Amino acid sequence: MQKITDYLNKLTKSRFVKNLGITFSENIVTKLFGFFITLILIRNLGPEYYGIYSFIFINIIVLSLLFDFGMENTAIRFSNRYKESQNSIFGLYFCTKIIIILAVVLSVVFCGKHFLINLHKPALIRYIPFFLIGFVGESIFYVNDTYLQCVQKFQTRAIINITRYITVFSFALLMFLLHKVSLAYVTLIFIIPIVFTLFFIPRYYIFLKAFFQEKLSKDILKEIFHYEKWMLVLSSANSISGRIDLYMLSIWVSYASIGVYSAATSLLSIVSFLPNVLGKVMLPKLAETNINKIFDLTLKITIPILGLAGVMLLAIPVFPYIVPVLFGHKYDGAILIVQILTVCTLLAFMVLPIEQSMYPLGKPKQISVFRYIQLAIVIILNIFTIPTWGMTAAATNVVIARILYNIMLTGYFFKLKNYYANSDNSAETFTTEPLPVQKQTKSEIS
Repeated sequence: MQKITDYLNKLTKSRFVKNLGITFSENIVTKLFGFFITLILIRNLGPEYYGIYSFIFINIIVLSLLFDFGMENTAIRFSNRYKESQNSIFGLYFCTKIIIILAVVLSVVFCGKHFLINLHKPALIRYIPFFLIGFVGESIFYVNDTYLQCVQKFQTRAIINITRYITVFSFALLMFLLHKVSLAYVTLIFIIPIVFTLFFIPRYYIFLKAFFQEKLSKDILKEIFHYEKWMLVLSSANSISGRIDLYMLSIWVSYASIGVYSAATSLLSIVSFLPNVLGKVMLPKLAETNINKIFDLTLKITIPILGLAGVMLLAIPVFPYIVPVLFGHKYDGAILIVQILTVCTLLAFMVLPIEQSMYPLGKPKQISVFRYIQLAIVIILNIFTIPTWGMTAAATNVVIARILYNIMLTGYFFKLKNYYANSDNSAETFTTEPLPVQKQTKSEIS
C-alpha cells in the first residue's frame, strides 16, 4: 500500500503529468466552447452556407500549418537541445515565418481571384480579404503557441487559448441573439486571432534582438537545416492529408454536402481532443529525454492509450441519436460519416506516442515516406470512389489509408528499437541520419 501511495505522490509531482492535466483541462474547455460555436453556426447558416464557411475556415487552418513547413517541431526540438540559444532559434523561426506570410499574402492578392475562377468557385472571391486576415492571424498565433509549448508554460498557453474561444463564442452568441448569424458577419471571426498576437509583440522583439545580435553558429544552423528539410517534406504531407478528403469532395459535391461532411468532423471533438492533448505535451517531453530512454517511455505511454482508445469506441453507437438532436434532420447524412471518422481518429490516437518519438529520434525522413504513401492511397481511392459513393467513400478511404500507415509506422519503430538494443549506439553517437540501408523500412506519420 505504501508503494502505491509513494508512486501516486511521485506521479502528482511530475511535471509531465502536471502539463498533461493542464492541457487536458484546456482542451475540455476549448472543445466545449468550440462545440457551442459550431452548433450556433450549423443550425443558423444551414448546410450550404455552413459549407462555404467551413471551406474558408479549413483553408485558413490547413494553409497556416502547411506554410509553417514543420518549423514548429524544429523550433521545439532545437530550442530544448540548445537552451542557451533558445531566443535566437525562435528569432530565426519568426523571421522565416514573416517572409513566408508576406509571400503567401502577395500571391493571393494578385492570383487568388483567377485561381478561384479556374476552380469554379467564384462565390468565394468576396471572402478573400477575410481569408487573408485569418491566415495571417493563425500563422502568427502559431508562433506564440509554439513558444509557450516549447518552454512548457502550459498554464499561460491554456489561459490564452481559453480566452480566445470565449471571445469567439461571445461573438457568435451575440450574433445569434441579434438574429445576425449570416456569412457576412460570421467571417468577422477570422479577425480575432490577430488581436491575440498583439500581446506577444515584446516577445517578438526579444526573439529578433537575440537572432541578430547573438547569431547562431554555423554548426547549429547546418544541423537545423538538415533536420528542417525533412520536416518541410513531412509537414506538407501532414497538412494536405489532414483535409484531403474535404478538398477532393469539393470537386464533385455541392457546398451543402461539404457542410454536412464538416458538421460530421465537428463532432469528432468528442474523441479528437485526447490526441491533441497528448501530442502537445509529449513533444517537448521527448525532446529533452535521453535517446536511449525514448523507446521505453514511448511504450509505457502507449499501453494505457490502447485501452483508452478501446473504451472510446463506445461513442460510435451514440451518434445516430445525438446528430438529429444537435444539428437537425438536415444533417442526418453526417451520422455515418462521423462514425467512420471516429474510427480513423482512434487509430491515429493509438500510434501517437510512436509518431512523436520519431522526431527526437531524428527520423522525419522515414515519417515523410509513410505519410506520402498514405496520402497517395487516399488520393487514388478517392478518384475512383467519390464520384459514385460521395461522402461515405471519402471517409472510408481515410480509414483504409490510416490502417496501412499505422502498420508501416509501428513496424519501423520496433525495427529501430531492436537496432539500438543490439548496438552500442548512445545519445552521444546518435545522429539524424537514417539507419543503414539493411536496417530501414519505409514508414510515415499521420
